Amino acid sequence: MRRVSTRQVIGYGALNTVAALPIIPIAVLLPSWYAANTTLGLLAIGSGLTMARLVDFFSDPLVGILVDRSTLGRWRYKPWIMAGTAAACVALFALATPPVGVGIGHIVLWAVVLFTGWTMIMVPYTAWGAELAVDPDDRSRLTASREVAGIIGIIAALSVPALLAEGDNMLLVIACTASILAFPALAICFSLVRDLPAGSLGAEPVVRFHDLLSLLRFRPMGRTMLFWVLNSIANSLPAVLFPIIVTGYFGLEDKRLYQLLLIYFGSAIALTPLWLLLAKRLGKLAAWRLALTISLLAFLPVLLLRPDQVSWFVVICIFTGGTLAADLALPPSIQADVLESDRELTGSRRSGAAFALWSMATKLALAAAVGGAFIGLHFFGVEVADGIDQAESLPLLVLYVAIPVLLKLAVVVMSRRSPFDLALERQAATHVPARQTN
Repeated sequence: MRRVSTRQVIGYGALNTVAALPIIPIAVLLPSWYAANTTLGLLAIGSGLTMARLVDFFSDPLVGILVDRSTLGRWRYKPWIMAGTAAACVALFALATPPVGVGIGHIVLWAVVLFTGWTMIMVPYTAWGAELAVDPDDRSRLTASREVAGIIGIIAALSVPALLAEGDNMLLVIACTASILAFPALAICFSLVRDLPAGSLGAEPVVRFHDLLSLLRFRPMGRTMLFWVLNSIANSLPAVLFPIIVTGYFGLEDKRLYQLLLIYFGSAIALTPLWLLLAKRLGKLAAWRLALTISLLAFLPVLLLRPDQVSWFVVICIFTGGTLAADLALPPSIQADVLESDRELTGSRRSGAAFALWSMATKLALAAAVGGAFIGLHFFGVEVADGIDQAESLPLLVLYVAIPVLLKLAVVVMSRRSPFDLALERQAATHVPARQTN
């Protein structure tokens, strides 16, 4: 059996350290920075980014299909990643340096280029990782490497504000840093990890748009996607509301917000080896269910915390952060296992299309969380500008804690001994003799 070496695992993950650098600055800082530094109003900024996100959402299936149908000599995935990196770097600079009198068209154009470039990186990147390994445990190592590297990139971005003087352009600093590091990261990744040319996995019928529906009708794939969407909403709701909880409910300064985020993500990195070991011993789905269970049990006590009990909130951040690695690494690895079953049944190599659907599901979950969070706060009359009073705390905590806990509980219950679970167990059993002969 072909195994993946440690240097390949590290090389594959290294790229995501740089790819993740702009995520939080673009998602969180960009709107407020444009509002403070340009003549555009919040309505124009929000409308422009919304239009760009709509284009981004529909670019996923197109890129996924084209990736599955493409090959350039020995390369299949690398050209897409290189082109996407170049496009994203140019767009970052353009967004960080708006011209005088900038209009909404500038945001729409360059946000579309940025988001499309990001799609051209991440769809082939995740599809490539799914096909690199034959052994199911190696797939978990690859996805864990990618997600931990992404967390390191996010931590690096969170550290930038502490290094800047007042008035510095954080967007430009991030754009320069990401662009300077991007191509060395590509060189490291591409030199350590080989591409998979067309035909390397056997017969490959031409992938078409109807394959997207076919993939969703494949029961293990459809159930994986359902679990992923529900859990992504459960993770996105607290992420969107976290700054409001920290500064509005607990009354902490922005500096403490960054410290709590570092604690949360640091816990995820520290416990990644443990979750990989548990996935190997218990099975990936069982390990993920365990992580979900620990997460919801650890998160539930936030409902009982008073604003002066910050120390207990720190403990909860450590526990929930500790489960994040399993939440990020194991579902994509399970998806890769499911794709192997799909290839065996259809003879078609549809990894790009599958992870395009995965990307669409992630974006849909985030959009639902953002919309649900702020529409919910508005519906209950919660005002965050002057802090959260006692009457407003209950609806905020329901959105922040109760709904995510119920969604995670639903995933735990629905995934227990389901036909999807049994299908994975049968597939895993087929690898046991091969692994024992090595």
